[in-house]
Amino acid sequence: MQELKEVSNQYGIPVIEDAAQALGGKHAGTNLGSMGDSACFSFNANKVLSGMGGGLLALKTNEEKHSIRDIIRHGRLPFQHGLAHYVHETMGFNYQISGYSAALIHAQLPNLEDRIARKREIFDTYCSGFRELDVLHAQSGITSSDHTRWLSCFQLLSGPESRDRLCQMLWQDGIESRPVFKPLHQQPAYKDFTYCGSEHAEKIAKTGICFPSSRDLQAYEQEKVIGSVRKALKE
Repeated sequence: MQELKEVSNQYGIPVIEDAAQALGGKHAGTNLGSMGDSACFSFNANKVLSGMGGGLLALKTNEEKHSIRDIIRHGRLPFQHGLAHYVHETMGFNYQISGYSAALIHAQLPNLEDRIARKREIFDTYCSGFRELDVLHAQSGITSSDHTRWLSCFQLLSGPESRDRLCQMLWQDGIESRPVFKPLHQQPAYKDFTYCGSEHAEKIAKTGICFPSSRDLQAYEQEKVIGSVRKALKE
């Protein structure tokens, strides 16, 4: 992030953090989502805190806040002097979350650390269960980071065909798993856009796999996942 900020400062390019699933995580003691000029968090149904949809945009200035607020309410200007005139100065969208969703998210905030701890416990259990499987490597983190472990992700070193076969074998055992996300430049919608980077993200996308990671995952259910993975990779 420090390197990105140096480049952004040099060329005047704002840094927007994609912190969708990183709420509660830290890097070198600093909260993820607080290091750029703005940040986006997700409250989708499968996130650590859930409003069953929607998200949060963190900004640093009131000017940005007022500008974004106009956009998310159909471009409508605030009511003036008690007169509820609907004046749309710019084109906008209906990006507001409901008061119910906001209240639901707010009620979960005191339990954020406990929820993250549970996610980390699930990941650590997988790591222990897969310790003797040389072809399966856990998603690593740098020593100065505190990962939320929103998903328990591993990399299958034997290649993409083995990863896909493992997903299919788990499905036959009634276990849902999936490949990790593809890089944006590999998505059809963005195939014509210029991108910067190396082959690392592409390699992870080809060989990465996500295992069941719900906070409600029971011990016997996780043992079933671990047993099925061990059986499949030893065949």
